[in-house]
Amino acid sequence: MLGDAIGIAVFVTQLLLVVCGVLFFISGLDDAFIDCIYVVWRLWSRLISKEQATRLSEEQLVEAEEQPIAIMVPAWDESAVIRPMLTNMLRTIEYKNHHIFVGTYPNDSATQSEVEKVTRAFPIVHRIVCPNPGPTCKADCLNAVYQGILLFERERKIEFSIFLMEDCEDLVHPLSLKLFNRLLPQNDMVQLPVFPLEREWHKFTCGHYIDEFSEYHGKDIFVRRLLTGSIPAAGVGCGFSRRAIEAMARQNSNEVFNTSSLTEDYEFGLRLGALGLKSLFVSQLMLGVRAKRDIWTPRGRPDQRIAIREYFPSSFWAAVKQKSRWVLGIAIQGWTNLGWKGTFAARYMLFRDRKAIVTNEICLLGYFIVIVVLIFEIYSWLVPDSYRYPPLVEKNSWLWNVLIVNFLFLLNRLAWRSYSVYKVYGLKQSQLAIFRQVWSNVINGCATSRAMYLYARAIFLKKKIAWDKTAHVLPTQVVLAGSPRRIGDLLVENGAVSVRQLQEALSIQEGFAAPIGVILLSLGGVDEWRFIQVLAGQLGLPYRRIDPSETASEVLQAISWRCATQFSIYPLEFLPNRRLLVATADPLASEELKEIEAEAGRKPEFCLTPRADLGLAIRYCYSRRERRSATADSPDEIAEEELARLLELGSYRRLGDILLEQRCIDFKRLREAARQFAAIDGALFGEFLVEAGFITRGDLEWAVERQRLACRPCEMLAAAAGKK
Repeated sequence: MLGDAIGIAVFVTQLLLVVCGVLFFISGLDDAFIDCIYVVWRLWSRLISKEQATRLSEEQLVEAEEQPIAIMVPAWDESAVIRPMLTNMLRTIEYKNHHIFVGTYPNDSATQSEVEKVTRAFPIVHRIVCPNPGPTCKADCLNAVYQGILLFERERKIEFSIFLMEDCEDLVHPLSLKLFNRLLPQNDMVQLPVFPLEREWHKFTCGHYIDEFSEYHGKDIFVRRLLTGSIPAAGVGCGFSRRAIEAMARQNSNEVFNTSSLTEDYEFGLRLGALGLKSLFVSQLMLGVRAKRDIWTPRGRPDQRIAIREYFPSSFWAAVKQKSRWVLGIAIQGWTNLGWKGTFAARYMLFRDRKAIVTNEICLLGYFIVIVVLIFEIYSWLVPDSYRYPPLVEKNSWLWNVLIVNFLFLLNRLAWRSYSVYKVYGLKQSQLAIFRQVWSNVINGCATSRAMYLYARAIFLKKKIAWDKTAHVLPTQVVLAGSPRRIGDLLVENGAVSVRQLQEALSIQEGFAAPIGVILLSLGGVDEWRFIQVLAGQLGLPYRRIDPSETASEVLQAISWRCATQFSIYPLEFLPNRRLLVATADPLASEELKEIEAEAGRKPEFCLTPRADLGLAIRYCYSRRERRSATADSPDEIAEEELARLLELGSYRRLGDILLEQRCIDFKRLREAARQFAAIDGALFGEFLVEAGFITRGDLEWAVERQRLACRPCEMLAAAAGKK
């Protein structure tokens, strides 16, 4: 009896193996074809046509005149994340001419309350209540938001040129609106890449989203646009021209988004393509950043791209629910709503979208076959005298050869996925992607089964498929601060420097250890006060100018001349709770902070100030105390009548700053020289630098002359007039 059962199981397994082998072979050919097209396109672009993908400089983004932009955010049951998401967006976006419209529901008072708090604080945020109680579907919410925008336009006499779609969990890149502004409306749809935020390595569920989005937004979507001329929208990080929105409204009786689909964004992009409107996918690198390329962190990681970042579900069931909605909307409802229209290439891409209904289930079946084969092998090993059944696959048979080819297809798939992840996230995540492949297939298989169940229930039981939304999680402030924007990017975005200036400064920095601000100042053309403002924004510190004449003597006594000289700091005022406000031009290390706290006897708080103000304050105030002879870089003392003029000009430079800006000494050696000098009595800093071997005598004489001109406003102005 057992032998008969095993015989039947062997026959069924052989039959399933044939089915799986053939279907895997077809799917493998399909994927390999896309890979080949991508390789040929890349080679053609780089070696023959010399054409590069769309790359805009930061200057092009910043200098373009701002068009009015409307951002649409649908929100059902988002009270936990909607306020921090909006606040973070408003805090980081580098764009002024925009309004945010949040769609809420009348039966979701918690979300309405959170949005209302934001609207009271920020007039550019507007709450729109959908007419129907929720949850309906995302398309219905977006349609209500669009109608609210039209009413807003009539009331405010404004007309938006660009419409953006974002979700409540999105982290919007500060330059994303600048990019949309530059590329629309000459294009009708622009889609940015979506790169999931990383979590712990062992969380394979959220990690498999990294793998899929990296491959799709790094390879497949480019091939799709190359073959069909259009791409589907991702629902987030996508912008539309007014022409595109109005064309869809006219086509669908003023209903922009299809309420009969759970993936209205996917259909929207394809319908635009059918109308002959132009769509574009842009993976924009920040050209102002010159990242060190090593095997762990390749150039082009997420924080160097204008992209949408977000957390994806980390639990198995939440991922299955989300992806079942995608499968149901794209593969099943897309088949029903869009059919098989268009060119051969367009229909081929529809086939790729819809084959997931079969391939996702076949993957689960394949794993089942593997388990059955292992059971057979274990049984034969444990019971050596049992009946020997013929092999499941005869060697050198057609099925044998098909399975070998399928194994090669599998290796190719793993290699491409690993490479795609590596390009964006680096080596660690690319290695994890290989191991996450099995878990990814399990999630997709279960999601497809659930999607088919929901669709069958809707057909036979007449149950409406509602908005089966995913619970969203917004990153904490610690995570948001974990990858701060580079100061160079911020300077370019704020118009403080040009990309060419930044690239020149970064090139110098590679061979000369100094803060980027010092190098930019040495190159000229950079306003130091503007630089300090941008740096303060990056570090989250206050900034202010210094008037040394206003410093109280008891405050000045809190920091000794030695400490002020060694760390380049200046005490400003006492704060409540026994704190001391201290000015600095450079961020300080934790060890330095401890020394300053020990010196002052109270906890310091810092603000940023220009080097000119800092140096002038240290010299002016401390030279009027017992350390006059040791503190002045030259014998001359700054008179009170000259102080106001020096503050106005902002031209004062300490000897060390001049030497640093002219690259006579690097930043680390200057700090070490200041530390040693602070322990010496009765010496001049310049003479000490020469005697200690930090600089040459010629460097000192040249720097002292430069400093003398800076310290004497009248002489400086006379010299400048003489040169003219």
